[in-house]
Amino acid sequence: MPYKTIKEVTSLTGTTEKALRYYDEKLLLKPTLKKSEGRREWLYDDAAISRLQLIMLYRQVGFSVDEIGQLLDSSESRSSIISRQISQLTAQRSELDTRISIATAILLAEEMDLAQEGLVALRQCVDKLREEGILGGTE
Repeated sequence: MPYKTIKEVTSLTGTTEKALRYYDEKLLLKPTLKKSEGRREWLYDDAAISRLQLIMLYRQVGFSVDEIGQLLDSSESRSSIISRQISQLTAQRSELDTRISIATAILLAEEMDLAQEGLVALRQCVDKLREEGILGGTE
């Protein structure tokens, strides 16, 4: 079974030595073998590299390191996990779209030099749109 050094793994996957050491510290990814020849050398097999790639995928779609630890230990299917994350990201995107719309409306009101009454009217309009379900989000 061929092993890859930590440098080879970083080159292959695009991650850093610091990240690998952090994942080791957090018990997400242990080197397959740690051997000492004057200096500590960590070696990884194909299974460890596959696990690293899964960790990197989960990080890329927004999971925290603690969440990844739970996911890797879970019996839940990857499809179910990713589907749930897509739903959460979609909700976050919707909230961001709402915030952008409100900020844009405020900016336009400012650029049009609306008086304070105009800003109050704009706020009432935003509240009305939320009540009707046209705009989502919170304050």
